[in-house]
Amino acid sequence: MVNHCSKVAIEQLLSNGLLFSDGKRIGFVHQSFYDYFLVEKMIQQIFEGNSIISILGSPSKQTPSKRYQLQMLLENLLDFDIDDFVDVGIELIHSVNIRFYMKYVFLEVLGQAESINSKVEVFLQEYINSEYWRNHLLDAVFINHPIFIKFLIREGYINTWLDCEQDRELALLLLRSVNSDLPYEVASLLYPLAFKNPELDNKIYNVLCWNIADDSDEMFDFRLEILKFRPQLWNAYISWERLAKDAPSRALCLIDLIVKNVNNQAIENRQDLDDKAIKILAEIAKDRPYQVWKDFMLYIAETTKNTTSIYDKKIDFWISKQYMGQLYGRAYVEMVKASGKELIKIDAKNLLKSCEKYYDYSSLIINEILLCLMESLPVDCSDYAISWLIDNPHTRFFNYTGDSDEYLYTAKKVIEKHSKTCSDEVFESLEHSLYYYHEEDELGIAKRRFEFNRENRIEQNKLIVHWPYWGEVQNYLIPALDQDRISRKTSELERILNRKFNGQHFRHKRNNVTGGVVGSTIGSKAEKISDKQWLKIIEKKDYQKEKWALKDGPILESSPWQFSRDIIRVGEKDPNRIANLALKFPKDIDNHYISAVLDIIGKKELDKDMNKNGDWKPVNLHLAQRLYKKWVNNEDINVAASFCRGIRERAGELWDKEILNEISNIAMNHPNPEQGEFNVVSSEDKEGNTINSLFTNSMNCVRGCATEAIASLLWEDKDRYDYFKDAVDSIVNDKNLAVNMSAIECIIPIMNFDKEQAVKWFFQLANKDLRIAAHPYAYNLFYHLYNDYSRTIKELVLEMYNSEFEDVAKVGANHIANMYVLYGSFGDILFKNIIKSKEQKEGIVKVACDLIGYQEHHEKCKKIIVHFLDEEKDDDLTFSYSQLLYKEKLNINEDEEFILKLVTSKSTRRMVRRFVYFINENDVPIIIFKEVIFGMCQNIIQNSQKEVKDVGSELYGIAPELSKLIAFLYDRTQDDFEVNQRCLDMWDEMFENRIGTMRELTSTIMDM
Repeated sequence: MVNHCSKVAIEQLLSNGLLFSDGKRIGFVHQSFYDYFLVEKMIQQIFEGNSIISILGSPSKQTPSKRYQLQMLLENLLDFDIDDFVDVGIELIHSVNIRFYMKYVFLEVLGQAESINSKVEVFLQEYINSEYWRNHLLDAVFINHPIFIKFLIREGYINTWLDCEQDRELALLLLRSVNSDLPYEVASLLYPLAFKNPELDNKIYNVLCWNIADDSDEMFDFRLEILKFRPQLWNAYISWERLAKDAPSRALCLIDLIVKNVNNQAIENRQDLDDKAIKILAEIAKDRPYQVWKDFMLYIAETTKNTTSIYDKKIDFWISKQYMGQLYGRAYVEMVKASGKELIKIDAKNLLKSCEKYYDYSSLIINEILLCLMESLPVDCSDYAISWLIDNPHTRFFNYTGDSDEYLYTAKKVIEKHSKTCSDEVFESLEHSLYYYHEEDELGIAKRRFEFNRENRIEQNKLIVHWPYWGEVQNYLIPALDQDRISRKTSELERILNRKFNGQHFRHKRNNVTGGVVGSTIGSKAEKISDKQWLKIIEKKDYQKEKWALKDGPILESSPWQFSRDIIRVGEKDPNRIANLALKFPKDIDNHYISAVLDIIGKKELDKDMNKNGDWKPVNLHLAQRLYKKWVNNEDINVAASFCRGIRERAGELWDKEILNEISNIAMNHPNPEQGEFNVVSSEDKEGNTINSLFTNSMNCVRGCATEAIASLLWEDKDRYDYFKDAVDSIVNDKNLAVNMSAIECIIPIMNFDKEQAVKWFFQLANKDLRIAAHPYAYNLFYHLYNDYSRTIKELVLEMYNSEFEDVAKVGANHIANMYVLYGSFGDILFKNIIKSKEQKEGIVKVACDLIGYQEHHEKCKKIIVHFLDEEKDDDLTFSYSQLLYKEKLNINEDEEFILKLVTSKSTRRMVRRFVYFINENDVPIIIFKEVIFGMCQNIIQNSQKEVKDVGSELYGIAPELSKLIAFLYDRTQDDFEVNQRCLDMWDEMFENRIGTMRELTSTIMDM
């Protein structure tokens, strides 16, 4: 390239750092400089009449870097002469010697055009009708490009496609891509299709701008019209905060439309309006006060007329409460308040005149709004505000629907403000009204109080109540009066009421629910409490579960349950202290304390981070046995379970015969669990049908806990078998399946010293219910017994495999695969084309994937997996298959053919990503995997064009992963011409078959 440059030019380029020289060669310091000069040369060749085909060279030379240079060339031609650009593009498209992904560059650059002429239009008209090129044009040129969509509209293509059901989705996609650029055109084209079919209307609505502020006026009007006609479309999310800032008038219009046209139940499910958005909407109301006051206030008044009870369902939509499903009603009310306050600033008297028609509506919501306005009135309207308030005090004093939890709060604020500036005459009327105020239910409350106390006296019950029936309103509102103007009589009443209601509950307030962590009133002080004080706490029997809610902390509770948790916390650190203290506990204490002590006894060791000094010791065995014997006959569920778990944890110690007998007694005779009942019920398995449900209940019932204790004791000392043989037999024959399930834990250690009896019990349980045979701990028993009882074991496995319980069938399938691998059994079931359930397939494949890493089982496992790769098409076992791609399981050299089949049969996102990790994990040249990579890509190209574009498919989004894989292979094999060309061929096919998005593929190539 520099051969044609003068020496002066070369020296200038060298001195400016654009070229470098080592004395023998001259080169560019960066690829971009080389590309620039090369493109300049290519443009010159085009203008000299050379063919673009000859300039690009043969397909083998059409590399990613050449593609980039072609892109620069076409971009320059587009700027210089669009006609030449089109001519070059057509020449590229027609040539059989140009790779497809090079041809595609022309379409990508064409899509960047800011204007089009007649020559471009002729090209578009010809190729949009080409079955081969149409989709490529749509992807690269039309979608997201307004100028080209305008062409389709102008030429009638969009209208034609909209009228054709087969092409309608395409037309809607194209219009959606330019909805904010061409809102008028989009609305005009969609309007004739609307209002005919609910499903089509939903699709049409989704074409409109996501940001409503981007709508044209015509599109917004169309949006409102279709929303009125199809209220169900309101489930679409609205960014209120953004809309209110960008298009306040539209936000106002939309919220008005929602409140007036959508039923309250539908709005209840909307979560797109928050407090921040409401504040912004209130600001909009201030800017348009006349409109909001006129329209919104009237609608609230008519909708809530004659609502005098907070339990009236008509005000549920509008009322403020602790937990609100939606905020639309409150937003509407707050906007009316904001507009009213603004109108007060403009002309208070005129606003008050407009309020008069609402005074007799008997609406709690209207009363809230009017109270708010009275508080906001200027001081020259104080007489009006106070007079209005005391004109109907039983109604107007109370704001039941506002934000404050205290219903009299707003009236109090009105009095505080206006009692200072109202006239003497009005102040006296206010004072008189408060002094002689009587609540409407005053007489009824007094009667109920007197009757309740009289009945308790007759029954000699000491409970006397002092429900206040007069004075609460005065006690709350009189302090709000201007203290400089208050009379001596009212002042004296204020002092009397202060003494009367000091610290008492205020009736006129909202009762909110308080939630949080429930803790003990002792809390962190538990460690500091003396033994003597603990005994007093434990001996107390009249706790009423008193609770105190702290504002910023937990809910504190005084109860044996909470105190027992404190004991456990203290006992974990010093178990012998609590154990010695427990000796002094009376036998009839609350069972929570007994259970806590037994839990402490069962603790064998302390966490290392807690036992920093290393001086922690468990409860002394002698002391533990004394305490166990103290409460040995207690049948409380928690006490018995704690006793059994403690013995289980310390099974290696020398327990007295009395303790062992009690374990047997509990296992045989404790009433928990009752027949057919479960202690633990899952929401997903209410009937308790699954293995997991039985297993969970076996651990959480008392007889099951005793069984676990027996199992641990037998593991530690087989000589204890005589103590427990009858108990184990009872457990095996128990009428509750959960207890039967726990028997497996005893059978396993018994296999070591009384195999014949253990086998008998095991098969008895298996025949009773196959779920027991599927116990997690029973799995290895099948192989322990296989040599001596192979026929019976295989029959049992077949029964499990064909079980109606899916989880049992899966365990049976595990055994089918396992026994084939170990003993060669069940080959007919595995490899015959018999229909298998999803669970059966998963069970078989999982075992094969788990065992394939063992050399002696490797080939058999591969055979199973290959069979299911060929057979299984619909059920997704990709997770199990992807677990194969570890160097511990597969050998690159020996298993190349198997790996190829695996990744090409199951080319999903998970598999591809796992394969990339597999390559990195093995740290070998990627060229070793070339056939696997090409096979995987070819499989996707041939069979999965639809799936890679389906968002719900496992193959969706796989194209970038595959493309990166090819790019990696291409980059690492620059010296391997054949592999390089196959990489280019693969890219070509991916572009041509539209695998993934063109943007993703182009990005991968451009990043190389």
